[in-house]
Amino acid sequence: MKEKLKQIINQSHAEVNLINSDTGSLDYRFVESKHEEILAKASKVGEEEGLQNIPGGDVFSSDFERELITKYGSLYRTRISNEMSLVQQLKARYSSMLERLYNTNEGSILYRMSDIKTNFQKAKIDHDRPTGETNAIKFLLKHQWLIYTVLIALGIMELPLNNTVFKAFRLGPVPTMMAGILLVIAIPIMSHLCGKFYKRWKDGLSNKLWALFMTSVLASFSILISLFRFIFFQAQDLMREALEAGEEIPFTQIMSSVSYNNAFGNSEFLVALVFNVLLIGIGVVLGFLAHDSIDDFEKHYKNFHYERPTLIKRFNALIAKSNKSSQLTNGKSNSVTDMLDKILMITELHNSLIVHISNFGDFMNSLCHESINRYRSSNRRNRADQETVPAYWKSDSSQVMHVPVQELEAIVQDDFSELV
Repeated sequence: MKEKLKQIINQSHAEVNLINSDTGSLDYRFVESKHEEILAKASKVGEEEGLQNIPGGDVFSSDFERELITKYGSLYRTRISNEMSLVQQLKARYSSMLERLYNTNEGSILYRMSDIKTNFQKAKIDHDRPTGETNAIKFLLKHQWLIYTVLIALGIMELPLNNTVFKAFRLGPVPTMMAGILLVIAIPIMSHLCGKFYKRWKDGLSNKLWALFMTSVLASFSILISLFRFIFFQAQDLMREALEAGEEIPFTQIMSSVSYNNAFGNSEFLVALVFNVLLIGIGVVLGFLAHDSIDDFEKHYKNFHYERPTLIKRFNALIAKSNKSSQLTNGKSNSVTDMLDKILMITELHNSLIVHISNFGDFMNSLCHESINRYRSSNRRNRADQETVPAYWKSDSSQVMHVPVQELEAIVQDDFSELV
Protein backbone atom coordinates (compact mmCIF):
# COMPACT_ATOMS: atom_id res chain seq x y z
CA MET A 1 0.00 0.00 0.00
CA LYS A 2 2.76 2.43 0.95
CA GLU A 3 4.77 1.56 -2.15
CA LYS A 4 1.75 2.10 -4.38
CA LEU A 5 1.07 5.48 -2.80
CA LYS A 6 4.72 6.42 -3.20
CA GLN A 7 4.58 5.44 -6.87
CA ILE A 8 1.44 7.53 -7.48
CA ILE A 9 2.98 10.56 -5.74
CA ASN A 10 6.24 10.21 -7.70
CA GLN A 11 4.36 9.98 -11.01
CA SER A 12 2.27 12.99 -10.11
CA HIS A 13 5.34 14.96 -9.07
CA ALA A 14 7.02 14.15 -12.36
CA GLU A 15 3.97 15.23 -14.34
CA VAL A 16 3.52 18.49 -12.39
CA ASN A 17 7.24 19.30 -12.65
CA LEU A 18 7.09 18.79 -16.40
CA ILE A 19 4.01 21.00 -16.67
CA ASN A 20 5.77 23.77 -14.75
CA SER A 21 9.12 23.38 -16.54
CA ASP A 22 10.48 25.76 -19.16
CA THR A 23 10.02 23.19 -21.91
CA GLY A 24 6.39 22.73 -20.90
CA SER A 25 4.15 19.70 -20.84
CA LEU A 26 4.49 17.00 -23.47
CA ASP A 27 0.76 17.40 -24.02
CA TYR A 28 1.18 20.92 -25.35
CA ARG A 29 4.18 20.08 -27.54
CA PHE A 30 2.50 17.03 -29.05
CA VAL A 31 -0.76 18.86 -29.77
CA GLU A 32 1.02 21.88 -31.27
CA SER A 33 2.79 19.62 -33.78
CA LYS A 34 -0.54 17.98 -34.71
CA HIS A 35 -2.17 21.39 -34.90
CA GLU A 36 0.16 22.50 -37.69
CA GLU A 37 -0.86 19.48 -39.75
CA ILE A 38 -4.56 20.16 -39.09
CA LEU A 39 -4.18 23.83 -40.06
CA ALA A 40 -2.62 22.86 -43.37
CA LYS A 41 -5.46 20.44 -44.04
CA ALA A 42 -8.04 23.09 -43.02
CA SER A 43 -6.62 25.51 -45.59
CA LYS A 44 -6.64 22.87 -48.29
CA VAL A 45 -10.17 21.60 -47.61
CA GLY A 46 -11.44 25.17 -47.28
CA GLU A 47 -10.01 26.02 -50.70
CA GLU A 48 -11.44 22.89 -52.34
CA GLU A 49 -14.92 23.33 -50.88
CA GLY A 50 -14.91 27.07 -51.54
CA LEU A 51 -14.33 26.49 -55.26
CA GLN A 52 -17.44 24.29 -55.20
CA ASN A 53 -19.46 26.85 -53.13
CA ILE A 54 -19.99 24.35 -50.35
CA PRO A 55 -21.26 24.21 -47.69
CA GLY A 56 -24.44 26.01 -48.76
CA GLY A 57 -26.24 28.82 -46.99
CA ASP A 58 -28.88 26.53 -45.49
CA VAL A 59 -26.33 24.32 -43.73
CA PHE A 60 -26.16 24.54 -39.92
CA SER A 61 -22.85 22.70 -39.54
CA SER A 62 -20.33 21.59 -42.13
CA ASP A 63 -18.97 18.06 -42.22
CA PHE A 64 -15.39 19.24 -42.03
CA GLU A 65 -16.00 21.44 -38.99
CA ARG A 66 -17.57 18.48 -37.21
CA GLU A 67 -14.52 16.46 -38.18
CA LEU A 68 -12.23 19.15 -36.70
CA ILE A 69 -14.21 19.27 -33.43
CA THR A 70 -14.12 15.49 -33.15
CA LYS A 71 -10.37 15.43 -33.84
CA TYR A 72 -9.51 18.06 -31.20
CA GLY A 73 -11.87 16.45 -28.70
CA SER A 74 -10.20 13.10 -29.24
CA LEU A 75 -6.76 14.66 -28.90
CA TYR A 76 -7.81 16.32 -25.64
CA ARG A 77 -9.21 13.15 -24.09
CA THR A 78 -6.21 11.11 -25.18
CA ARG A 79 -3.61 13.53 -23.90
CA ILE A 80 -5.25 14.05 -20.48
CA SER A 81 -5.94 10.36 -19.89
CA ASN A 82 -2.76 9.95 -17.82
CA GLU A 83 -3.51 13.05 -15.74
CA MET A 84 -7.12 11.94 -15.24
CA SER A 85 -5.93 8.56 -14.00
CA LEU A 86 -3.52 10.21 -11.56
CA VAL A 87 -6.24 12.59 -10.34
CA GLN A 88 -8.62 9.71 -9.64
CA GLN A 89 -5.93 7.74 -7.81
CA LEU A 90 -4.88 10.77 -5.75
CA LYS A 91 -8.50 11.52 -4.82
CA ALA A 92 -9.04 7.91 -3.75
CA ARG A 93 -5.86 7.93 -1.63
CA TYR A 94 -6.84 11.29 -0.16
CA SER A 95 -10.28 10.00 0.91
CA SER A 96 -8.80 6.83 2.40
CA MET A 97 -6.09 8.71 4.29
CA LEU A 98 -8.55 11.33 5.53
CA GLU A 99 -10.81 8.61 6.92
CA ARG A 100 -7.86 7.04 8.76
CA LEU A 101 -6.82 10.44 10.08
CA TYR A 102 -10.29 11.27 11.41
CA ASN A 103 -10.31 8.00 13.37
CA THR A 104 -7.39 9.21 15.52
CA ASN A 105 -7.71 11.50 18.56
CA GLU A 106 -5.96 14.29 16.70
CA GLY A 107 -8.02 13.64 13.58
CA SER A 108 -11.33 13.96 15.42
CA ILE A 109 -10.26 17.49 16.38
CA LEU A 110 -9.34 18.21 12.76
CA TYR A 111 -12.75 16.96 11.63
CA ARG A 112 -14.48 19.32 14.04
CA MET A 113 -12.26 22.21 12.87
CA SER A 114 -13.03 21.48 9.24
CA ASP A 115 -16.75 21.22 10.01
CA ILE A 116 -16.69 24.57 11.85
CA LYS A 117 -14.96 26.31 8.96
CA THR A 118 -17.30 24.79 6.35
CA ASN A 119 -20.39 25.82 8.32
CA PHE A 120 -19.07 29.36 8.85
CA GLN A 121 -18.35 29.79 5.14
CA LYS A 122 -21.87 28.55 4.37
CA ALA A 123 -23.37 30.93 6.98
CA LYS A 124 -21.58 33.88 5.37
CA ILE A 125 -23.17 33.03 2.03
CA ASP A 126 -26.61 32.14 3.39
CA HIS A 127 -26.92 35.34 5.45
CA ASP A 128 -25.17 37.72 3.01
CA ARG A 129 -22.18 38.42 5.27
CA PRO A 130 -19.28 38.24 2.77
CA THR A 131 -16.81 39.80 5.22
CA GLY A 132 -17.81 37.41 7.99
CA GLU A 133 -18.25 40.27 10.47
CA THR A 134 -20.90 40.25 13.20
CA ASN A 135 -23.08 43.22 14.18
CA ALA A 136 -22.70 42.36 17.86
CA ILE A 137 -20.05 43.93 20.10
CA LYS A 138 -17.34 41.28 19.92
CA PHE A 139 -16.12 41.64 23.51
CA LEU A 140 -19.62 41.14 24.89
CA LEU A 141 -20.32 38.32 22.42
CA LYS A 142 -17.22 36.46 23.61
CA HIS A 143 -17.63 37.19 27.33
CA GLN A 144 -21.37 36.85 27.91
CA TRP A 145 -20.69 35.42 31.36
CA LEU A 146 -19.43 38.92 32.26
CA ILE A 147 -22.84 40.39 31.44
CA TYR A 148 -24.59 38.00 33.81
CA THR A 149 -21.97 38.72 36.47
CA VAL A 150 -22.56 42.47 36.24
CA LEU A 151 -26.34 42.13 36.23
CA ILE A 152 -26.42 39.69 39.15
CA ALA A 153 -24.01 41.95 41.08
CA LEU A 154 -26.40 44.84 40.55
CA GLY A 155 -29.27 42.59 41.57
CA ILE A 156 -27.50 41.61 44.79
CA MET A 157 -27.49 45.28 45.75
CA GLU A 158 -31.27 45.05 45.57
CA LEU A 159 -31.45 41.79 47.56
CA PRO A 160 -32.32 43.43 50.92
CA LEU A 161 -35.24 45.19 49.26
CA ASN A 162 -36.33 41.95 47.55
CA ASN A 163 -36.43 40.24 50.94
CA THR A 164 -38.95 42.80 52.11
CA VAL A 165 -41.26 41.69 49.33
CA PHE A 166 -41.30 38.08 50.45
CA LYS A 167 -41.43 38.91 54.16
CA ALA A 168 -44.96 40.08 53.52
CA PHE A 169 -45.82 36.44 52.73
CA ARG A 170 -44.41 35.34 56.13
CA LEU A 171 -42.38 32.53 54.53
CA GLY A 172 -39.65 32.36 57.14
CA PRO A 173 -36.02 33.53 56.95
CA VAL A 174 -34.58 30.79 54.67
CA PRO A 175 -37.40 30.62 52.09
CA THR A 176 -37.50 34.42 52.03
CA MET A 177 -33.77 34.60 51.32
CA MET A 178 -34.00 31.88 48.65
CA ALA A 179 -36.91 33.63 46.94
CA GLY A 180 -34.97 36.90 46.95
CA ILE A 181 -31.86 35.23 45.43
CA LEU A 182 -34.00 33.51 42.79
CA LEU A 183 -35.43 36.88 41.82
CA VAL A 184 -31.93 38.37 41.62
CA ILE A 185 -30.90 35.62 39.17
CA ALA A 186 -34.14 35.41 37.16
CA ILE A 187 -34.51 39.10 36.28
CA PRO A 188 -30.99 39.53 34.74
CA ILE A 189 -31.40 36.36 32.69
CA MET A 190 -34.83 37.36 31.44
CA SER A 191 -33.79 40.93 30.65
CA HIS A 192 -30.72 39.67 28.76
CA LEU A 193 -32.89 37.29 26.71
CA CYS A 194 -35.36 40.09 26.07
CA GLY A 195 -32.56 42.24 24.59
CA LYS A 196 -31.46 39.32 22.40
CA PHE A 197 -34.98 38.85 21.04
CA TYR A 198 -35.27 42.56 20.26
CA LYS A 199 -31.95 42.37 18.37
CA ARG A 200 -33.45 39.54 16.29
CA TRP A 201 -36.79 41.29 15.81
CA LYS A 202 -36.59 40.93 12.01
CA ASP A 203 -35.37 37.34 12.14
CA GLY A 204 -38.72 35.57 12.35
CA LEU A 205 -42.09 36.02 14.04
CA SER A 206 -41.10 33.95 17.09
CA ASN A 207 -38.50 36.56 18.10
CA LYS A 208 -41.14 39.31 18.00
CA LEU A 209 -43.53 37.26 20.13
CA TRP A 210 -40.81 36.36 22.66
CA ALA A 211 -39.63 39.97 22.87
CA LEU A 212 -43.15 41.23 23.56
CA PHE A 213 -43.84 38.41 26.03
CA MET A 214 -40.59 39.06 27.94
CA THR A 215 -41.31 42.79 28.01
CA SER A 216 -44.76 42.24 29.50
CA VAL A 217 -43.39 39.77 32.09
CA LEU A 218 -40.54 42.09 33.11
CA ALA A 219 -42.87 45.10 33.27
CA SER A 220 -45.25 43.10 35.45
CA PHE A 221 -42.35 42.02 37.68
CA SER A 222 -41.20 45.61 38.11
CA ILE A 223 -44.62 46.92 39.04
CA LEU A 224 -45.58 44.01 41.31
CA ILE A 225 -42.24 43.94 43.16
CA SER A 226 -42.38 47.70 43.71
CA LEU A 227 -46.02 47.41 44.78
CA PHE A 228 -45.26 44.59 47.25
CA ARG A 229 -42.49 46.69 48.75
CA PHE A 230 -44.87 49.63 49.14
CA ILE A 231 -47.46 47.37 50.80
CA PHE A 232 -44.89 45.90 53.17
CA PHE A 233 -43.55 49.29 54.25
CA GLN A 234 -47.08 50.67 54.65
CA ALA A 235 -47.98 47.65 56.79
CA GLN A 236 -44.85 48.22 58.88
CA ASP A 237 -45.87 51.85 59.46
CA LEU A 238 -49.39 50.81 60.53
CA MET A 239 -48.03 48.17 62.89
CA ARG A 240 -45.63 50.68 64.43
CA GLU A 241 -48.43 53.19 64.93
CA ALA A 242 -50.59 50.49 66.56
CA LEU A 243 -47.78 49.51 68.95
CA GLU A 244 -47.19 53.14 69.89
CA ALA A 245 -50.90 53.43 70.62
CA GLY A 246 -50.72 50.31 72.80
CA GLU A 247 -52.88 48.26 70.47
CA GLU A 248 -52.09 44.76 69.23
CA ILE A 249 -53.55 44.23 65.79
CA PRO A 250 -53.11 40.90 63.89
CA PHE A 251 -50.86 41.08 60.81
CA THR A 252 -53.68 39.89 58.54
CA GLN A 253 -55.90 42.74 59.72
CA ILE A 254 -53.10 45.23 59.09
CA MET A 255 -52.56 43.84 55.56
CA SER A 256 -56.28 44.20 54.86
CA SER A 257 -56.06 47.82 55.92
CA VAL A 258 -53.29 48.64 53.46
CA SER A 259 -54.43 50.76 50.54
CA TYR A 260 -53.02 50.44 47.01
CA ASN A 261 -54.47 53.74 45.92
CA ASN A 262 -51.57 55.93 46.98
CA ALA A 263 -48.81 53.66 45.62
CA PHE A 264 -48.12 55.55 42.40
CA GLY A 265 -47.68 58.80 44.26
CA ASN A 266 -45.45 57.30 46.94
CA SER A 267 -41.71 58.04 46.78
CA GLU A 268 -40.72 54.59 48.07
CA PHE A 269 -42.79 52.91 45.37
CA LEU A 270 -41.39 55.17 42.65
CA VAL A 271 -37.76 54.70 43.78
CA ALA A 272 -38.18 50.92 43.80
CA LEU A 273 -39.87 51.03 40.38
CA VAL A 274 -37.12 53.22 38.86
CA PHE A 275 -34.41 50.97 40.28
CA ASN A 276 -36.10 47.87 38.83
CA VAL A 277 -36.58 49.52 35.44
CA LEU A 278 -32.91 50.61 35.35
CA LEU A 279 -31.71 47.12 36.21
CA ILE A 280 -33.94 45.54 33.57
CA GLY A 281 -33.04 48.25 31.04
CA ILE A 282 -29.32 47.61 31.52
CA GLY A 283 -29.92 43.90 30.99
CA VAL A 284 -31.97 44.51 27.81
CA VAL A 285 -29.36 46.89 26.34
CA LEU A 286 -26.46 44.52 27.11
CA GLY A 287 -28.43 41.61 25.67
CA PHE A 288 -29.11 43.67 22.53
CA LEU A 289 -25.44 44.62 22.09
CA ALA A 290 -24.03 41.17 22.93
CA HIS A 291 -25.86 39.25 20.21
CA ASP A 292 -25.94 39.14 16.44
CA SER A 293 -29.20 39.88 14.68
CA ILE A 294 -29.17 36.37 13.13
CA ASP A 295 -29.05 33.41 15.48
CA ASP A 296 -27.58 30.91 12.98
CA PHE A 297 -24.78 33.28 11.94
CA GLU A 298 -23.91 34.05 15.58
CA LYS A 299 -23.62 30.34 16.37
CA HIS A 300 -21.20 29.66 13.52
CA TYR A 301 -19.30 32.93 14.13
CA LYS A 302 -18.67 31.95 17.75
CA ASN A 303 -17.64 28.43 16.76
CA PHE A 304 -15.17 29.74 14.19
CA HIS A 305 -13.65 32.57 16.21
CA TYR A 306 -13.79 31.16 19.75
CA GLU A 307 -14.01 27.36 19.63
CA ARG A 308 -11.73 26.76 16.64
CA PRO A 309 -8.62 28.50 18.09
CA THR A 310 -9.04 26.38 21.23
CA LEU A 311 -9.19 23.24 19.08
CA ILE A 312 -5.99 24.28 17.29
CA LYS A 313 -4.20 24.63 20.64
CA ARG A 314 -5.48 21.20 21.75
CA PHE A 315 -4.38 19.67 18.47
CA ASN A 316 -0.89 21.17 18.69
CA ALA A 317 -0.56 19.98 22.28
CA LEU A 318 -1.56 16.43 21.30
CA ILE A 319 0.88 16.41 18.38
CA ALA A 320 3.71 17.70 20.58
CA LYS A 321 3.00 15.06 23.20
CA SER A 322 2.73 12.30 20.59
CA ASN A 323 5.95 13.38 18.87
CA LYS A 324 7.79 13.38 22.17
CA SER A 325 6.49 9.89 22.98
CA SER A 326 7.49 8.59 19.54
CA GLN A 327 11.01 9.93 19.87
CA LEU A 328 11.46 8.36 23.30
CA THR A 329 10.27 4.94 22.13
CA ASN A 330 11.63 4.30 18.65
CA GLY A 331 12.75 7.62 17.24
CA LYS A 332 10.13 7.52 14.47
CA SER A 333 8.07 10.54 13.55
CA ASN A 334 4.42 10.79 14.56
CA SER A 335 2.05 8.92 12.23
CA VAL A 336 -0.54 11.71 12.36
CA THR A 337 2.07 14.27 11.28
CA ASP A 338 3.10 11.96 8.45
CA MET A 339 -0.50 11.61 7.33
CA LEU A 340 -0.97 15.38 7.41
CA ASP A 341 2.17 15.87 5.32
CA LYS A 342 0.97 13.33 2.77
CA ILE A 343 -2.55 14.77 2.68
CA LEU A 344 -1.20 18.24 1.94
CA MET A 345 1.13 16.84 -0.71
CA ILE A 346 -1.69 14.87 -2.34
CA THR A 347 -3.95 17.94 -2.22
CA GLU A 348 -1.35 20.12 -3.92
CA LEU A 349 -0.62 17.55 -6.63
CA HIS A 350 -4.30 16.81 -7.23
CA ASN A 351 -5.22 20.49 -7.56
CA SER A 352 -2.22 21.23 -9.81
CA LEU A 353 -3.24 18.44 -12.17
CA ILE A 354 -6.88 19.52 -12.43
CA VAL A 355 -5.77 23.10 -13.15
CA HIS A 356 -3.60 21.72 -15.97
CA ILE A 357 -6.52 19.64 -17.28
CA SER A 358 -8.79 22.69 -17.33
CA ASN A 359 -6.16 24.98 -18.88
CA PHE A 360 -5.28 22.36 -21.46
CA GLY A 361 -8.97 22.11 -22.39
CA ASP A 362 -9.12 25.89 -22.93
CA PHE A 363 -5.95 25.64 -25.03
CA MET A 364 -7.50 22.87 -27.17
CA ASN A 365 -10.58 25.03 -27.73
CA SER A 366 -8.42 27.93 -28.89
CA LEU A 367 -6.64 25.62 -31.38
CA CYS A 368 -9.97 24.26 -32.59
CA HIS A 369 -11.27 27.80 -33.12
CA GLU A 370 -8.13 28.69 -35.05
CA SER A 371 -8.49 25.67 -37.35
CA ILE A 372 -12.19 26.36 -37.95
CA ASN A 373 -11.44 30.02 -38.72
CA ARG A 374 -8.61 28.96 -41.09
CA TYR A 375 -11.01 26.63 -42.92
CA ARG A 376 -13.69 29.34 -43.22
CA SER A 377 -11.23 32.03 -44.37
CA SER A 378 -9.79 29.76 -47.06
CA ASN A 379 -13.29 28.77 -48.12
CA ARG A 380 -14.46 32.37 -48.48
CA ARG A 381 -11.39 33.47 -50.41
CA ASN A 382 -11.98 30.79 -53.01
CA ARG A 383 -15.79 30.95 -53.11
CA ALA A 384 -17.22 32.46 -56.29
CA ASP A 385 -20.68 33.08 -54.82
CA GLN A 386 -20.35 34.84 -51.47
CA GLU A 387 -24.13 34.89 -51.05
CA THR A 388 -24.15 31.14 -50.41
CA VAL A 389 -21.93 31.39 -47.29
CA PRO A 390 -23.62 29.58 -44.36
CA ALA A 391 -25.55 32.02 -42.14
CA TYR A 392 -24.04 30.66 -38.93
CA TRP A 393 -20.55 31.69 -40.12
CA LYS A 394 -21.62 35.34 -39.76
CA SER A 395 -22.34 35.03 -36.02
CA ASP A 396 -19.70 35.36 -33.31
CA SER A 397 -18.57 31.87 -32.29
CA SER A 398 -15.49 32.89 -30.29
CA GLN A 399 -17.16 31.94 -26.98
CA VAL A 400 -18.40 28.55 -28.18
CA MET A 401 -16.74 25.62 -26.37
CA HIS A 402 -16.27 23.07 -29.13
CA VAL A 403 -14.21 20.76 -26.92
CA PRO A 404 -15.95 19.85 -23.63
CA VAL A 405 -13.49 20.64 -20.85
CA GLN A 406 -13.28 18.26 -17.89
CA GLU A 407 -14.49 20.25 -14.88
CA LEU A 408 -13.05 18.59 -11.78
CA GLU A 409 -13.59 19.63 -8.18
CA ALA A 410 -10.52 20.78 -6.30
CA ILE A 411 -9.71 19.44 -2.85
CA VAL A 412 -10.14 22.26 -0.34
CA GLN A 413 -8.28 21.42 2.84
CA ASP A 414 -6.48 24.59 3.87
CA ASP A 415 -7.30 23.89 7.54
CA PHE A 416 -4.40 21.46 7.65
CA SER A 417 -1.75 23.75 6.16
CA GLU A 418 -1.75 25.97 9.26
CA LEU A 419 -1.11 22.98 11.53
CA VAL A 420 1.88 21.38 9.83
